[in-house]
Amino acid sequence: MMKLTKYALLLVMVCLFQQVHSVCEVMNTAKYSALINPCIPVVNYPFYIPPNVLKAAELRNVDAQLIMQTMAHNALNATGLKIFSPACQQSLRAFTCASIYLACYNGLNYDPYGSDIPVKLPKPVGIPIYRPCVSVCTDIARTCGGLYTSQKGNKDCTVRMDYSGGLVPLSLSQQPHQFEQTNNKSICFTPASAAVAASNELYQVQGGVCTGVVSKIFVPGGVALDPSWALLQSPLVVQGQLEQRLRAKLAAVPRWLTSQCQVALRKYMCGNAYLAPVRVPMSAVLAANGVSTQVMAGLKAGNFALYNDSLVLPAYPNHSICSDFRRLCGGAISRSTNPLLQANCSAAFQTVAGQVIHNYPMHSQAVASVAVGSLRLLLTTSPNYMADANMDAASVAVVCPGSFVVPANPQDPNVQWVEDTGCAVPCVNPYWLPEDWTRLTDAALAIPIVGEL
Repeated sequence: MMKLTKYALLLVMVCLFQQVHSVCEVMNTAKYSALINPCIPVVNYPFYIPPNVLKAAELRNVDAQLIMQTMAHNALNATGLKIFSPACQQSLRAFTCASIYLACYNGLNYDPYGSDIPVKLPKPVGIPIYRPCVSVCTDIARTCGGLYTSQKGNKDCTVRMDYSGGLVPLSLSQQPHQFEQTNNKSICFTPASAAVAASNELYQVQGGVCTGVVSKIFVPGGVALDPSWALLQSPLVVQGQLEQRLRAKLAAVPRWLTSQCQVALRKYMCGNAYLAPVRVPMSAVLAANGVSTQVMAGLKAGNFALYNDSLVLPAYPNHSICSDFRRLCGGAISRSTNPLLQANCSAAFQTVAGQVIHNYPMHSQAVASVAVGSLRLLLTTSPNYMADANMDAASVAVVCPGSFVVPANPQDPNVQWVEDTGCAVPCVNPYWLPEDWTRLTDAALAIPIVGEL
């Protein structure tokens, strides 16, 4: 019998330990959602669950995939990621997900360390993985130049990593590269290619509640809708979720409002739910923050990619959008207890960074900030006057409750209007008592308000 050296025996023990205490699984999409796990769209392969994750899952009495989902969610949840281009976000997601979800190798006699280390290990070592191809790392430099590089620097794609978790005693120089350096797809892997939603999209909801009111929209990260959701979402996902919530709210708005009021209401609600996208050149950001022409010239010469970069920022509806709603719907607002009809033109909120953002600003305002070297730059947009909105009162249907009617000829001086509505009494105007107003205002408010924007 061949005598095993102490080192070889250790490797055999590692092999047995890994084979017994590690597993390969496929993504459980029946249990986990891409709304929460940003890696689901790109992890289309069996992946390795290492012993430390299995141990943590056992101690917490949870599924190991839940722990890996939390790792992925937290790693890709910095709101600053949304300021970079979709291609950059896609590369950052691929890098992160490939580092967490290592592809399983199911062959025999596999040396997971490849051939790029000085020490050749006996086979099998027992860690059944492919390493990510180096292109997963170098794609970041290719797609994320400019602002990203100035903030984060360049990724080191030659870094070494002990994939055994310390079980195989190798010095740093003996450890394999984290990313397989030859891009040989027979011994390395790349995640699937899947688009990330851009920060600006066309409004694409067929028959949507904001048709004729908005055309291009700013797309926030998923966490803006729900803190448990992933920041990076697929195209049109956030738009679809916003539409569902807005449709539910508008379903609870009385249809007997005047058509002019209903148009103003749509602009008030749609303009705040779907913010307008504004592309701002980095050169304009630098100038607006008082950066001297000398410094800007130096940036242009030394970091042209940054100087030539641009950002997509949200523009909030102008204060006049809210004041028009309050003016055209004033009577209905004063009589209704429906919170959707309570115009709050001074509404504002504070960001994590301490910036106060007005929902309906009168003037330009800072909507975010970004660091460029030692500079902290405020990112400012002007209010959106919604000049492209083309919904007119003639296109809005007024629906009256009970025996009230929409006049066939609204210009007829004999029409007996119900004040602050688009409805009239068909014959003789009754004597209006408080309970009459209650019947009118409550008739269309029986539908419960569902959802929150």
